[in-house]
Amino acid sequence: MAMQPDLTLFSIILLVGAAHGLFLTMTVINIKDSQGSGRLFLALLTFACVVDLAHEFLFQTEYLLDALQLAYLDPVVNLLYGPSLYLYVRSLTEGSLYKFRRWQWLHLLPFGCAALLCFILPNLSVEQFYELYYEDAAAVSSAQQLVGTFIGGIALVSVISIGSYLALCFRLLFLHAKNIRQQFSDIESITFNWLRNLLIAFSVIYALLIVDGFFTGLLGSHEDLNNLLYVMVVAMIYAMGYMGMKQPDIFTSRESLRILKSNQNDTDDLEALDNGDSDEQSKYKTSSLDSSMSSLLKDELEKHMLNERPYLE
Repeated sequence: MAMQPDLTLFSIILLVGAAHGLFLTMTVINIKDSQGSGRLFLALLTFACVVDLAHEFLFQTEYLLDALQLAYLDPVVNLLYGPSLYLYVRSLTEGSLYKFRRWQWLHLLPFGCAALLCFILPNLSVEQFYELYYEDAAAVSSAQQLVGTFIGGIALVSVISIGSYLALCFRLLFLHAKNIRQQFSDIESITFNWLRNLLIAFSVIYALLIVDGFFTGLLGSHEDLNNLLYVMVVAMIYAMGYMGMKQPDIFTSRESLRILKSNQNDTDDLEALDNGDSDEQSKYKTSSLDSSMSSLLKDELEKHMLNERPYLE
């Protein structure tokens, strides 16, 4: 039967990653800024990683045998990855034009249905569960066969779901980049590095997931691939948490054009005043502000633009 649970370096990495990911999830939720719902989708994506890591920790240490109610979290939680990633990418690429509509809850319907099905699965004894999960023994009882079929089916659906949503995410980013190129000569003025790198990281993890789930019999390296897969998930949690909170909005081209023009006009006016341009100064001759107050307001505006960078919000 089960061995005495013990902690290994790998299980400690999983636990620390899950704990830190939970903290970052709460931090992202509590941020109030212009990204709005985009932050919530990032939090949902991070939380899915947290649940995945926590489940793997319980599995590796065999503490899962003491909490069989949590046994089916994986791969059910994998059904959250695709929708949350897609909605996050969509919210950032559409910027302030993005509005979450009720029908978009349908993206989470597969996860909800799978979670509900977990409650009607037959209860396995600790011995039956250990044989099925830890010893990879052939299912003997009808209950084991049903659970094994359910887990395998959900795993297949989650793989298809993640792959489909990844393709949609890359399409969104490609179309948005193409749209911006048509409006601006300097594509580097709009930063796509964060989303691009995030999608690449998910693609690598997705490839490892496929190899780990379907081709380990040929490669004979299931444990190494599995460990690498979850270590990458831990690394991605840190990236999503820290970089995601600092990443400016990716605007639509129309919104970007308006902001850039506004900032350029403000800059031109300030430079004209500094250079003593007579035409520009004549605009303010009838102003009720004296020179000292105007200078003070100008300094405050420049300080605010430099420190707060509102044009990135």
